Amino acid sequence: MCASIHVMPPLELGGVYARIGMSFQDHVAAGFLMGMVADDRLLEVWCENQDDVTLIWRHDTSQVVEFVQVKSAELDHLWSVSELCRRTNGRAGTSVLERSLAYDRADEVATFRLVTTRDVAKELAILKNPCHSASRDSNALLPLRRRIETALPNVKSPNGHDILYWLENALWEVRHSESAVRADNLLGVSSVVHLSGEYLAPDQIEDLYERVRKIAYDAALAKWSVDADSKRVRRFDFATRVRKLVMDANHPSLRRNKLRDKLVAANVPLDVIDGAQRHRQAYRAERLQPRYVTTTAADLVDLEVDTVLSGLRAQLDAGAHVDGILFHNRCVEDLEMLRLELKKGRVPKFYVQGCMYDITDRCLHRFTKDRHE
Repeated sequence: MCASIHVMPPLELGGVYARIGMSFQDHVAAGFLMGMVADDRLLEVWCENQDDVTLIWRHDTSQVVEFVQVKSAELDHLWSVSELCRRTNGRAGTSVLERSLAYDRADEVATFRLVTTRDVAKELAILKNPCHSASRDSNALLPLRRRIETALPNVKSPNGHDILYWLENALWEVRHSESAVRADNLLGVSSVVHLSGEYLAPDQIEDLYERVRKIAYDAALAKWSVDADSKRVRRFDFATRVRKLVMDANHPSLRRNKLRDKLVAANVPLDVIDGAQRHRQAYRAERLQPRYVTTTAADLVDLEVDTVLSGLRAQLDAGAHVDGILFHNRCVEDLEMLRLELKKGRVPKFYVQGCMYDITDRCLHRFTKDRHE
């Protein structure tokens, strides 16, 4: 009699002890983590607990377990039937397909996914189509089934399912490169942040994503025999953690008002400080719901503001400016010159100044010389 996947020990533990070169796998797992926030059907993501990544999906009143194998740069050619069925030293159960099908051993319905950087040959291309779609019925899969069963005769899962079951329930996903997965994941992070009604600057999105990837890395590195639960990331817990990270990044004043501290250190008058905080809030509201500056133009303006401030900081540290309130005034003046150059001054003054104060609040600008703060 089968047991639930939730109480079964992993079939293999080797991946936990050989994490060198696993960066691609961590990025793939991080993508599933962010997907879990957006899709309430995805209940849990397990990292190197059972397969490389294991996904627990809600299906009506039951659960479906998806076993994900991640393959990065193992091949220098397209994936073929022979590669899929190749056994190590001819030993039964060692091919990629057999190892995947072997996870069908629990009470829950099992499905499968292969995520590879290399594309597949024409003979396997049908597996890139969605499972149970019209293009993947039994007749369409028959030629591929015959080829695989010739290479792997009489192969069945512990639950008694054969090659056809694997073909009907396996999705092949080609992700091409680590950088491509990372870029997609950053877009996913931006989407989750936007749907939450918040706005984060590009560097904050990067930081948030790296924190998410670290969660996947830590879960993969944990030892099942010591703390099996630490290898499982649950939707509610993860979503709560992400919301807190977004709030901490977007509202640092809830922890400490860094902008105010930096302006006070520069001897800026209190009324100017109050105005600076209002300008920052107006800037962030504009980034979240553009009214005066389009998103494309805003990205360019932000980059130009950051470039101007970077140059001014370099001059300050070289002794070309007096720090404090005089340097703050110089920053304001130079940004006003920049604003007048941008689209003939059609960018609102509050926007460029608010951008400067937002950058300052994130500890990426200052009005005093570098004292290794």
